[in-house]
Amino acid sequence: MANEELTPQQREEATLKFWEENKIFEKSLAQRRKAKPFVFFEGPPTANGRPGIHHFIGRAFKDLFNRYKTMRGYFVLRKSGWDTQGLPVEIETEKTLGLKSKREIEAYGVANFNQKARENVWLYQEEWERFTKRIGFWLDLKDPYITYDPKYIESLWSILSQINKRDLLFKSHKVVPYCTRCGTALSSHELAQGYQSVTENSVYLKFRIKNHELRIEQGVPVYILAWTTTPWTLPGNVALAVGENLEYRIAKKMDKNGVEYLILAANPIVEDKVFGGSDPVTVEYLKDMVMGKDLVGLKYEPLFNIPELQNEKSYQIYPADFVTTTDGTGVVHTAVMYGEDDYVLGDQLGLPKYHTVDKNGNFVASVPGLAGLYVKDPKTEALVINQLKEHGQLFKEEPYTHDYPFCWRCSTPLLYYATDAWFIGMTKLKEELIANNEKINWYPEHLKEGRFGEWLRNIRDWAFSRERYWGTPLPIWECKECKLHTVIGSYAELEAKRFRPANKYILMRHGERDDAANQLASSKLEDPIHITESGGKAVAKQAKILHEKFGKLEAIFSSDFIRTRETAEIIAQEFGTEIIYDARLREFNHGELSGRPIEEVHQALDLSPAGFKKTIGGGESWEMVRQRTGDFIREIDAKYEGKNILIVSHGDPLWILRGVMTVQSDEELLLARKESYLAQGEWCAVSLKNYPLGSDHRLDPHRPFIDEIVLACEQCHGPMRRVPEVGDIWFDSGAMPYAQWHYPFENKELVDGGKQFPADFICEAIDQTRGWFYSLLAVSTLLGREPAYKNVISYGHVLDEKGQKMSKSKGNIVNPWEVIEKYGVDATRWFFYSVNQPGESKLFADKEVEQKVRGVLGVLRNTVRFYELYADNKPVSEELGEPFGKTQGEPQTQLDHWLWSRLHGVIKLVTESMDHYDPTLAARTLEKFIIEDLSQWWLRRSRARFQRPQTPAEQIAALTFMRRTLLVVAKLIAPFTPFIAESVFVDLGGDSPTVLPNGNTGASKNESIHLADWPELNESAINPELENAMAKVQTIVTLALAIRKEKNIKVRQPLSRLMIKGASAPSDELVGLLKDELNVKEITWEPGGELGVEFDLNINDELRQEGWARELIRQIQDLRKEAGYGFADRIAARWQSDDPAVLTMLARWGESVKSNSGLSDLGKSDDQADLKIFRDLEIGDNKKIWLGLAN
Repeated sequence: MANEELTPQQREEATLKFWEENKIFEKSLAQRRKAKPFVFFEGPPTANGRPGIHHFIGRAFKDLFNRYKTMRGYFVLRKSGWDTQGLPVEIETEKTLGLKSKREIEAYGVANFNQKARENVWLYQEEWERFTKRIGFWLDLKDPYITYDPKYIESLWSILSQINKRDLLFKSHKVVPYCTRCGTALSSHELAQGYQSVTENSVYLKFRIKNHELRIEQGVPVYILAWTTTPWTLPGNVALAVGENLEYRIAKKMDKNGVEYLILAANPIVEDKVFGGSDPVTVEYLKDMVMGKDLVGLKYEPLFNIPELQNEKSYQIYPADFVTTTDGTGVVHTAVMYGEDDYVLGDQLGLPKYHTVDKNGNFVASVPGLAGLYVKDPKTEALVINQLKEHGQLFKEEPYTHDYPFCWRCSTPLLYYATDAWFIGMTKLKEELIANNEKINWYPEHLKEGRFGEWLRNIRDWAFSRERYWGTPLPIWECKECKLHTVIGSYAELEAKRFRPANKYILMRHGERDDAANQLASSKLEDPIHITESGGKAVAKQAKILHEKFGKLEAIFSSDFIRTRETAEIIAQEFGTEIIYDARLREFNHGELSGRPIEEVHQALDLSPAGFKKTIGGGESWEMVRQRTGDFIREIDAKYEGKNILIVSHGDPLWILRGVMTVQSDEELLLARKESYLAQGEWCAVSLKNYPLGSDHRLDPHRPFIDEIVLACEQCHGPMRRVPEVGDIWFDSGAMPYAQWHYPFENKELVDGGKQFPADFICEAIDQTRGWFYSLLAVSTLLGREPAYKNVISYGHVLDEKGQKMSKSKGNIVNPWEVIEKYGVDATRWFFYSVNQPGESKLFADKEVEQKVRGVLGVLRNTVRFYELYADNKPVSEELGEPFGKTQGEPQTQLDHWLWSRLHGVIKLVTESMDHYDPTLAARTLEKFIIEDLSQWWLRRSRARFQRPQTPAEQIAALTFMRRTLLVVAKLIAPFTPFIAESVFVDLGGDSPTVLPNGNTGASKNESIHLADWPELNESAINPELENAMAKVQTIVTLALAIRKEKNIKVRQPLSRLMIKGASAPSDELVGLLKDELNVKEITWEPGGELGVEFDLNINDELRQEGWARELIRQIQDLRKEAGYGFADRIAARWQSDDPAVLTMLARWGESVKSNSGLSDLGKSDDQADLKIFRDLEIGDNKKIWLGLAN
């Protein structure tokens, strides 16, 4: 039997190797290439952290449906992707470099920091790819989309340009969630990712009404009470807000400190909160109520003396419609710069806008006693409260538990903070977003109108810009003179709108060499190689053509090799221009191959992108040539403006320099080598594009290189410079349906033609409802398109077995590699599919995963082993003959027909479930069929056909039917557990209809089960009448076995008769099955009435002895197993007993015991010689026999 000695984990590893070596994934794609596409989008992970168990579950669900749809005949292109920018990457890079602030990043250098971020993002790429392959997630890892790639970013720019054309991109000064540690604003959907439940101090404050404004009793102060959970905002207070139509009460408070009047909302709940609690306050209420509108216009004394906040409108009471009595006192403390409602109110009223807190989260110098302190530090908060106490402004302090937003990446508490930012006007698209959501099928369904729908109904404008470094730069250029801004939609626009006139460069290769006949490589300065006479004439001719075409050369730059000097001198003579020699234009250094035949150099070249970094003969690499020629051209281009400049050099340096100037990638350079490689004496004219080039002189649109690009203002023609911000990384992933194809610059047919848009299926965790799921919908709606996805599974989080969230601090993190090592991938996958619905949280328990190993997967493996035991080396003919039919694998018995009916019912239900994205019902249906129907019922009731067939043909018929059934099961289970399915498929010999495994060669017309089609449903095979009859038989068995258990009579003990009431007799075959299953000699039937069963419990000697025989057979089988004998091993048994009853039993049942135990001999003897095992056995009440086994 194949791989019998291997563990499930080792079998999985062997299967992985088989897939890799035979390129099964690639073949699965190739064979469906022209089929109807099923579009899947991969939500991009970030590879700067290790994969966790929460990544396992998501990838398992994705792979399940991709495999299923492939087997259903669809072409499922599975492009991988990597999320490579933004705060997650920046924060890890800061940790790596030991940087703690933006100031330190800028001191380190933005270019250096971003380069480190670019490297850091791939820290765990190898582990991610290994993990992806190990769990059987088939994904195209060779051609991923990468969000930092220049082509990807160009697509993002194109989308932003289109958004701008819809007047949805704008700059505004608003209150936004702000992270003081990261130094940037965040979006509302990022905000939703980071809420934590915290308990903080809330304070009730007394704002003293100025005496001339409201006087109730001479000399008695009047206060209005307000409540806040953010004491740090109190220095920024500029107003109080009340509800115009709310009623307010005036309470008189008298205690040892004196008398004062307090104003608060007339609401019993409010009054109880303010004056009740653990330290109640006694007050008397004045009889008359006061309306909120009567309080409007009153002035009060400020809590803090902040000169910048003082004007004629500050420190007054104003009406506002956002005031309620749900929380607080019915009076809202208003700090314009630290609350959305506050800011809008302040904007309407013309209240002063001044920050009392800087962007680092510290109080500014003008805040007395608090300057420079971090506002969210509990010590700072205590100082604020103490100041209020000292000035008699604190009425009450109490703890308050609420959900507070923290930065989703660094866990710093966020501030609502007014700042300039770029926004996308999502509120204008609210109805379009809701309409698009209606077109999406959500699993679980409640998310559509619940969590996700509610989010859309309360949509906010997208705070889009980030004051950071490693991200997609906003393609927005502003003119300082006329304030015009323009949004760039492509790199070509940078060139078209350049501010500085471009220089025109003539790249010329030296004239014909005088050693051309020798064809030797020459890369040494001292090589005495000149140009030929004819070569000089040809150069002179070209010089005149250049003169006629360009008129004047501002400069001539040349390599200082003899052949380039001579060439440059001829041109200089024609133009009268001075030559400047530059070593950076020298020939490609061939190292030890210099002076060798040029053919050897060609053979040493690696014409692949990886070859750029390989040196030739210990000399230079093309990468080195790119660096020096790139340094040269960028230095020269900065010195000249709108000039004609000649550059004389050699073949390879000019080819690479031309690629730098036209911003070609390594791949593009290699593809163009044949066409763009200049012949000796040939020239071309080219300009250095106004594109951002990195320090390696490749296209790099990131900061700081993009910040160097200057454009011309269309209005005043002055210089325009890019705004410093980068974009929200959720836009990066939300735009992946387009940017992964460099749309609209390439692959338009994939997006516009519907070949790869929209997605038929996406799948991520529940928190992505306000992450990727939202950004995908937002971007497609912004573009005026249909939703980017049709069906979405949002799966629940993986928790520990106690239902706790996993975290390092709790020590309950599950390492997926350890789980794989202990239980294998298939068992873990099956656990996630079957434990509960995808949308529910998963309590991860080792014992439940282990149960899957022993349960459905173990049962399937053991069933296949049983088949192999009898199928090995069996000759099989094309035709079985009567009564078994001519087609192998057809059901023969009613039990077979029942199983075949059940199997097709399973095909139907599993297919329907998968089509409706219900993997749990599908998995549980399969599990029930494999364990209960196939193994516990059909196989158990069919053993005699394999072990004691009446004819060889009967056994072959049973084997072929079993094989056919197992192949269907393997295909059904293949998307769920791809490893064991492949193993079963190979062990069964694949899809060849007339071949049984012979030595487990795996002969098959199909190479892999994952190249096979999904099983076809045969509705006519489903026989409800037979299934109902079998179900009744199984019910009778259950009832009867319960009686045996109650009476403590083992099933091995035959009984004479079973009386069944409330049922008619089924077919003879099913009656026979019942007799065998219940070990009863006769069954009587009495139709009508309620179903019930009753045994004749009288056991005569004959029945009793038959029971002993069955018990002996069982114990012999146990001894065989203990001794290590296989079932097929023919062994002899020796026995000894003096009990007359035992002797009588063996005389009658000895042959039956012998045949049913697989014994070659069963003889009476007490000789222990050569016995492998022997034992005293008890086969009945005090009925003993000594028995041993030998070869």
